[in-house]
Amino acid sequence: MPRFGLLVSMATATVSALTLASVAAHADPLSTNDYQIDLYQGPLLLPIRVVSLGGSYAGYGEDISGMVANAAAPAVREAHAFRHVEVDLAGSFSFPLDLFENNDFDNSGDIDADYSSFIYLNGGVMVQVGSFGAGVLGDLQTYRLTNPSGTTTAVVVGRYHGLVATSLVEGQLAVGAGVRAVSMGFATQEEDDFYYVGASPQVGFLARPNGIPFRFGATIRMPVTASPANTQPRHDGVARVGNLTLPNRVVQPWELEVGVAVQVGPRPLNIPFVDPEDMDDEAEQRVKRAREDRARDRQRILDSEPDPERRATLDRELRQADEDLRAQEEAWLDRESDYALGRLDDAFSELPRQRLLLLLSLVTSGPVARGVSLERFLAQNEPAASSEGVIGKAGAEVNFSPRFGVEGEPIDNRLVMRVGSYYEPSRFSAVGRQHFTFGALLKLFTTDVFGLLPELPYGVEAGVDLAPRYQSVSATITAFR
Repeated sequence: MPRFGLLVSMATATVSALTLASVAAHADPLSTNDYQIDLYQGPLLLPIRVVSLGGSYAGYGEDISGMVANAAAPAVREAHAFRHVEVDLAGSFSFPLDLFENNDFDNSGDIDADYSSFIYLNGGVMVQVGSFGAGVLGDLQTYRLTNPSGTTTAVVVGRYHGLVATSLVEGQLAVGAGVRAVSMGFATQEEDDFYYVGASPQVGFLARPNGIPFRFGATIRMPVTASPANTQPRHDGVARVGNLTLPNRVVQPWELEVGVAVQVGPRPLNIPFVDPEDMDDEAEQRVKRAREDRARDRQRILDSEPDPERRATLDRELRQADEDLRAQEEAWLDRESDYALGRLDDAFSELPRQRLLLLLSLVTSGPVARGVSLERFLAQNEPAASSEGVIGKAGAEVNFSPRFGVEGEPIDNRLVMRVGSYYEPSRFSAVGRQHFTFGALLKLFTTDVFGLLPELPYGVEAGVDLAPRYQSVSATITAFR
């Protein structure tokens, strides 16, 4: 008999000082379509917890945030996700705050000119049913550019994950697979909308042995090549939208992400997942046997009564008695299920809070032939200068990004602190830069949102990402667990 629960972890508002920008002010339109946009993401545009931990999430892989780091995340149960069905939601938006004047988003070495109309949207849903899980998560970056002639071009870049996963051996091994997709769209007042779309597979796993405070996970993502989905608008033989010379393709490079997690302290890292449906099986089998026994007894009594009228009366009486007993049995099963869930809830509440979570991961990203960075592509609307040597400058080599993070709870059941760091390699064959990240989650109140949701504690979550020529500050309201 199904028992349903709802877990909601929704980011209701995010304000981010993501001072995204164009590259190399005073660049002219590219002269050819024979190039590819290198859609490599250097600075982390990810959920706040992941950013605060330096992006080192592949070896941890919990909740909907884990989908960006490990393809097996939909099947990984958090300690509080003990119901047969759990639903996890996430959503946020970000926009630039012009707080700093030294922005170089793509780490090209040039100080960028701000895009005042940049908006970043993120959202998704993950559903877990027993040992099975599935989820979709996506983000959109929108830009509005105006060329010297006054023509406005809207550019929307989308990145998406669609994953299915399952866990084995009481959750000790989770495996998952799915697709990673990319879209890029353009719209102007004068021309029809134009799109690039593409997708490719990804597969991953997470090992979390019960009773051992250690995890190991990895995901490999094949390169995504987004090709034109409709006819490219051409001007003088060159495909253009507004003042932007379009690429042949938009490419998200292949990635191999591996990570480990170690937890120190009395709180266990890996807790066996026992499906409440399995816990109900014994009670349901008892009820099933009782109903089968009553059916046999009813038939035996009816067979022993020779009078047809008396047999019909007995049949009605016995069926009514059986219906009454069935109602009592259903109520008893509900009480047994509630009792089992109550025991699981009590067990979660009694877990010690003290812990120190240590995370380490490495992301390897592949090359993109004849690559141009997204920021340099968008900079074509800037006043003219030579674009010589731009094509092939971005994404020419394989890059490595080591990452680490630490999470602890200095005030039990009230305050969680995070710190991390990650190396952002240069996609321009130059020296990369080191990012330092910080974050916190402070519990503030408990609410059921006017009876619309289960009663949960909520808090404010904030994160900071600092690096040479890049700064990001984000905040949100989320569930506190």
